[in-house]
Order: sequence, then C-alpha cells, then structure tokens
Amino acid sequence: KAADEALYASQEFYPEQLRELADSLGKKRTDEAVRLFREETASRIAKLKQFLTQNSMFEVSREAHSIERTSATFGLIGLSALAADLAKIPEKASQEEVVKLVADIERAFCRGCELLIYEELRAA
Repeated sequence: KAADEALYASQEFYPEQLRELADSLGKKRTDEAVRLFREETASRIAKLKQFLTQNSMFEVSREAHSIERTSATFGLIGLSALAADLAKIPEKASQEEVVKLVADIERAFCRGCELLIYEELRAA
C-alpha cells in the first residue's frame, strides 16, 4: 500500500478520480473510455509535434488544452498540469522550451498509460 501511494504521488496520479469514474460509468464503459483516451491522446501528441514543426502555436495550444482536460478526467494530474503549461505558453517562447515541454508531455502520457493499466489490473 505504501509503495502504491509513493508511486501515485511521484506521478501526480489521483486514482480516486478513475475509481469515481468507474463507479458512475461501470467497469466496461470505463475500460472503453480509458482505451479511447489512450488512442486519442497518442494522436493528439502526434499532432502537437506536427503543429510544432509548422510553428502553429495556436494549434499546439488547442491540442494541449484538450489533453489537459481529458487527462484530468482520468486522474492523470501531472500530465494535465504539463498540458496546461503548454496550452498557455506565450507565442514568444523559445522553440527549445516548447519542444522540451512536448517531450515532457509525451513521457508523462506514457507513464500515465502504465499507471492506468496498473490500476485496471488492481481493480480486476
């Protein structure tokens, strides 16, 4: 239990949010929602990278805002916070700063997927 709490704290994962979702939707619908979240977020991260190469900060911000909202729904607070930072990053931010933030989001998403799978296995 303590190891689980440390894992969640280090990743800024709030599993209660996911459990509350499962309580309201049911396990089957929650599992489907998590699957869709993983697919759509992976696609959004790919779009972030594409828009970044096109220097389209408005589109980067829009995609980041979507990631911010959906990741919070599933308790991935760390990912949500990073996406919020990217969504409000100023247009004059350096390319290096934005690239680093997108990389941080991608890493947080990968780790978040691991945490969601871990939580799903714990609930089974």
